[in-house]
Amino acid sequence: MHRDDFIMRMFQSAVAMAAKIAGLRTERNKAEIDAMLNEAMKGVSGMSRKTIGLLPPAELESMFSSREDQAERATGLALLLIEEGDSHEVFDESEAAYEDYIRALTLVLPVVLNGSSAVREQLHYTVDGLIERLKNYPSTSGWPLRTVDYFETIHQRYDLAENVLFAIAELAPTPEIFSRGETFYTSRLAESAEALNKGQLPKDEAIDGWKDFQALFKN
Repeated sequence: MHRDDFIMRMFQSAVAMAAKIAGLRTERNKAEIDAMLNEAMKGVSGMSRKTIGLLPPAELESMFSSREDQAERATGLALLLIEEGDSHEVFDESEAAYEDYIRALTLVLPVVLNGSSAVREQLHYTVDGLIERLKNYPSTSGWPLRTVDYFETIHQRYDLAENVLFAIAELAPTPEIFSRGETFYTSRLAESAEALNKGQLPKDEAIDGWKDFQALFKN
């Protein structure tokens, strides 16, 4: 309960900061936005904006996963990265915005998927917002693999989970990706037609999808 409260307070703090940054965006005050975000990120992570921006998303996530207060700090940094990404968009820095959104998604997904129902209820809107932002970019291949888990378990949208799974596999057909796909299709094909239709992945499409997915790994 204490951890949930801490995450909620961090979320509320981020909302307050977002309001301040929104005002600065209106004023086109990039320097002050950058300074505010840099200070906040240092407070949450101990690292500057520049250092965070140089780290691959998976490496950044692994740094937090080894900490006892991982969920709290990962949530805080993810929320700040969203604000930074939105600011990059305002100043027409789309590539930098995309990188921020991917890092934020990579950090917040484990918190939502492993958290309590209260945390899920609060933060799944944050994840949905991130996904909506990322839809403005041409590819889902850079999305973290746990996005598949999110669509599969939180929204039970099997079609969307499959789309992300294929995009990632086409870019990097690794044993880890194959294993995740095998688990996904094994679970789907064990479900009833009714459940699959509800998840918008009819059984015949699931069967074909599994065949097509395996074909990606035969070359």
